[in-house]
Amino acid sequence: MAILYSLTASSLPARLQLTRVNFRGRVLVSKSSRRCLGRARGTLVIQNNELNKWGDRDARDDDSDEGINEDDLIFASDTAKIVARVLTSRAVQKVLLQLQETDLFVAHWFSEYCSANPPMTGDKFVLELLKQRPKYATDKISGRDHYISPPALANRVMVAREALAGGMKKFDFPKYMARTNTEVFRQHLESSSYTSGSYAKAERRRKQQ
Repeated sequence: MAILYSLTASSLPARLQLTRVNFRGRVLVSKSSRRCLGRARGTLVIQNNELNKWGDRDARDDDSDEGINEDDLIFASDTAKIVARVLTSRAVQKVLLQLQETDLFVAHWFSEYCSANPPMTGDKFVLELLKQRPKYATDKISGRDHYISPPALANRVMVAREALAGGMKKFDFPKYMARTNTEVFRQHLESSSYTSGSYAKAERRRKQQ
């Protein structure tokens, strides 16, 4: 079911009101909707994934009693899933480093497994690793048998990524984002000033010729 928004106004200068509408099927626009809002009263339907997909609807879609926006919750959930994938990948790297110090054969096996099954899939990677049965493998060079337990490796990955997530508590992401925005804007101003200065010099030389 698509979420649409109905924009209604009797005249262009008047304040527009945005109302949420639940819609199933294709979007149909009536003749009155095609007329200019400043000339005749009409209703304009805006599809959510077009004009409004990048809009901030915090003041319009606050459906919860506690003032928590539903879209914000969805965004936070999606972002958390992405972070979990990154943490899983970093946790695998950490486990591989530990295995290289204790058992190179198992480390090599785990590295080959990760090449075939990318850790960036997050929970899917861990679930598939848990499904693998433990087994013994023989080192062809030394002739030594090695016990490989994928479920145990999956558990180590989960412990490692949880520890990494705990370390993020000290990281103030809003402040980081504010500093990043400031730095980006500073670089833009420096670039604009340099470009403007170069253009002014070139323009003066052109006039002198």
